[in-house]
Amino acid sequence: MRAYPAEVAPFAAVERDGDALSGDDLATILDPGSAVYFAHRLPRHDDSVVAESRPDILQMRWTARKLPALERPTPAIHDLGEADLEAMVDLTSRVFPGYFRRRTPEMGRYVGIVEQGRLTAMGGERLAMTGHCEVSAVCTDPAFAGRGYAHAIVAHVVGRLLDEGVTPFLHVDMANTRAQAVYRAVGFGETSEVKLLKVRSAKC
Repeated sequence: MRAYPAEVAPFAAVERDGDALSGDDLATILDPGSAVYFAHRLPRHDDSVVAESRPDILQMRWTARKLPALERPTPAIHDLGEADLEAMVDLTSRVFPGYFRRRTPEMGRYVGIVEQGRLTAMGGERLAMTGHCEVSAVCTDPAFAGRGYAHAIVAHVVGRLLDEGVTPFLHVDMANTRAQAVYRAVGFGETSEVKLLKVRSAKC
């Protein structure tokens, strides 16, 4: 088993489907009461582990020939940094809870739209491997929804990755058809459905 530090991302992985997982294994990576997610390859666990099967998530990959033009103008998109961390954590905690942590920005570059002195939309890069990078944490303050901000953020992130010769991919809740429509409009196509399992130690 391997896992990200909890303050970076709540994900762990096993090498093969059915690899054994115990509460003692989880105790080496989790604080009491916290949980971690396994995706795609899922472990085999005993009674020392509390497991919760989550709905499958949809993996999508950018497949278009070029980025489509934006449907409407939006405010300027800015790079986000350490000074924006509190606003990033606040926005994702309200709109995209559970997956974005205080050290998640160490995984890639994040951008956002600031309006009326507040961070109203954001998105960026998370999981990366040679030639591919995940677009992640795309979210908009509900008070500013419906203005095309998510589309603009995703197009900005995708455009930068494509300029660098990197293929963007992403993951989205199967039930989140609104977000899926945004991603398809930018040029993403379905790749596969990914299994997701949330686990914690029974001792916690």
